[in-house]
Amino acid sequence: MIRKPITAAAVGTAFEFATGRVLQSMGFLNVERVGGRGDGGIDLRAVMRLPSSTPRESIASHVDPDISTNVINSGIKNTNINTIIQCKYVKHSGTGPRSLRELEGVIGRQPRGTLAVLATRFKLSNAALLAARSSAYPILLLAFEMDAADCDGGGSALSDVRGSDVSLFLNPAAQRTWKGLTTGAVYSATTSTAHARLCLLFNGRQLV
Repeated sequence: MIRKPITAAAVGTAFEFATGRVLQSMGFLNVERVGGRGDGGIDLRAVMRLPSSTPRESIASHVDPDISTNVINSGIKNTNINTIIQCKYVKHSGTGPRSLRELEGVIGRQPRGTLAVLATRFKLSNAALLAARSSAYPILLLAFEMDAADCDGGGSALSDVRGSDVSLFLNPAAQRTWKGLTTGAVYSATTSTAHARLCLLFNGRQLV
């Protein structure tokens, strides 16, 4: 069987779908693809739900009081965080701070209390990490490997990304905005080995 040539657009689309699956595995809800003309720099949208078994007042105490867009309704023990995602499938490692500046331009047009995710194929450069660390906007950096050979000509990824292949960085602004939100590792044991998987934690609990 002769496969169609894989175009750059198809690879980019496949990376967006793969990013969506990674986010879903981390507990993000309502993941939908927006990418296309007029997307405003947003490739995906999602909802991050912070779980809690505590009363409504306790949930509110974990949210920056200046953030008015978090949904905390009486009787609902969750906080839903609007999330926008940019996907950058780059051929070479070392994505620079320019990508962070572009992301800040996009999140700056969103309602206050929005989380921005930058998904890349490789870990960002030290300069980009410094930019993310010093940014006033809540940002999550997500990096995972997906080879162009893993997608077909239609832009669909053919293989799933293993959790151990994922790298996460949650910047200080996000941790200040949602107190108790951190990154961490969970372990799943097989008959012979234990595998670590990076994930988001809220007060020590996985989002899923």
